[in-house]
Order: sequence, then structure tokens, then C-alpha cells
Amino acid sequence: MHSDALTLTQTAANAVTREMLETVRGILGAGGVPESLQNSAALHYLGRVVTAQADTRGFQDGFLAISLLFMAALIPAWPFGRTRPQS
Repeated sequence: MHSDALTLTQTAANAVTREMLETVRGILGAGGVPESLQNSAALHYLGRVVTAQADTRGFQDGFLAISLLFMAALIPAWPFGRTRPQS
């Protein structure tokens, strides 16, 4: 879900995406990568970055769900911890 949402934002109209691709192409060019491969390598790198961001957001969603479930489990458990032992 996050991967699809992030992929939709990667268009030619996105200035940040354009700037990143240009920067990566420049780094690849400085490293001696042939110009014919620079564009595809930069796009591949962009795909890897999008995947990493999507995985991170998915992990955050899972952590949030587990946290909410834990908090919901505390509500009925609260009265049990408040009872006093009989003497």
C-alpha cells in the first residue's frame, strides 16, 4: 500500500525526484559509469529508495497497531491490578 502511494508521487513534475535523479546521475558520471547506463541506474536507485521508505512506513504501521492493541488490553486488565490481597 505504501509502495503504491509513494510510487505515484514519483513523476517528472516532482522537483525533489528530478533533483535526486540528477544528483545520482552526476555521482555515477563522476564514478566513471557510462552515460548510457546512468539513467537506468539512477531510476533503479530511486526504486530502492522508494521500497525502503515503504518498508519503513509499513513497520511504523505495524508498531502502531501493536501499541494500540497493547493499550486496549490494558483497559480490562487495570481493575485486576488494583485489587488488594485479602489478609
